[in-house]
Amino acid sequence: MDIFSHPLFIILAAFACVLLVHYLLTARRSSRRSPLLVRPVSMSPRPVPTSSSPPAPDLLLKACLGDRELAARLADYEKERSPGISDAVARQRALERIGRDNDRW
Repeated sequence: MDIFSHPLFIILAAFACVLLVHYLLTARRSSRRSPLLVRPVSMSPRPVPTSSSPPAPDLLLKACLGDRELAARLADYEKERSPGISDAVARQRALERIGRDNDRW
């Protein structure tokens, strides 16, 4: 009896094929970060930039690729979420949100 026609070999080969297909399908799906593995956002208060520090380049505007209207909308959204914050803090939070959103994909 040839080893390749033995029923146990055929069963093992079929099982190996099923495992290979399962591995290939799950490897593609898990290439993105799992939501459970993402570090939770700290709930501690964010540091407020001091007025004595030199003006930093507008990183939010750079992240928005120069689109001033988009940068303003994002900062306004952060101010709606936390009405008592300053413009600088709102822009910083908007920049952080862009970073978090881009890390998801």
